[in-house]
Amino acid sequence: MTAFTPDANGTATTKGKLVFGKNSDGNLQEWYILGADSGVSGGKDNTIIFAASPIATGQKFNSSTSNKSFASSFGVYASNPSEVYPNHYGASDLRVALQRMATNTNYFTAAEQGLMNPTTVTTKDTMNSTTYTTTDKLYALAADSYGSASIKAGSGNSTVLAMSSYWNSGSWFWLRSPYDLSGDGSALLASPGDCVRSNDVGRERAVQPASNLDLSSVLFASAA
Repeated sequence: MTAFTPDANGTATTKGKLVFGKNSDGNLQEWYILGADSGVSGGKDNTIIFAASPIATGQKFNSSTSNKSFASSFGVYASNPSEVYPNHYGASDLRVALQRMATNTNYFTAAEQGLMNPTTVTTKDTMNSTTYTTTDKLYALAADSYGSASIKAGSGNSTVLAMSSYWNSGSWFWLRSPYDLSGDGSALLASPGDCVRSNDVGRERAVQPASNLDLSSVLFASAA
C-alpha cells in the first residue's frame, strides 16, 4: 500500500484504487488508496481511502443557520464551549449523514463495516477560536484555506491530496473546515478542476469522504 502514498505535495507517481461498498445509487464505490495512517489503532496494518467520486449528492452541510447549544456529541474539546456556529462540522447534518452511511448495509455490508477503523480528526471551531476532535468511520476531508489547491485526509491532516491528482473532475463536495472569513454561515468545499471554495451551509452539494481500512483481517480481500 505504501506504493500509492501521496508525496508531500499531494501527488503520486502511482495511484491505486479499490472497490469498497456502494454509493447512494446502489453502484459500486471506488476509492483511492492513500497508505497507512500512523494515528489509527493498528499501526501500519491499515490504509486511508478517499472516495474517487461522490458517495451521495444533494447533501446540506447544515439545514439550520442558527447557532447550536453545545452537546458532547459535537466533539472533544480541552474546555467545552457553550455554543457553536452552524458551520461547525461536529454538529453538522453532513457528519450525521456520514455516520448513518457507515452503519447502513445499503452502503456497506456488515463485513465491510467491520473493516472500517474509526479515525480521529481535528477541526477548527471559528466561534470559539480553538480546535476539537471527532472520531468516526467516515469523515469529510479538511483544507487549510479558501483558494487552496489541496485538501487533507487522515488523522492530523497528515495526507495531502493535490487537486491535479485526486479531485480534478466531478461534483463540488463538502469539506469539514469552516470558512474563516465568513463568520458563521459558510463552510469550505472542493471545486474539482479549480480549488477550495466556500458555500452557505444550506446549499446541497456532494459527499466524498475518507475512511480507513483494517488490512490485518483475512476478510479484507473478499470484502474489498
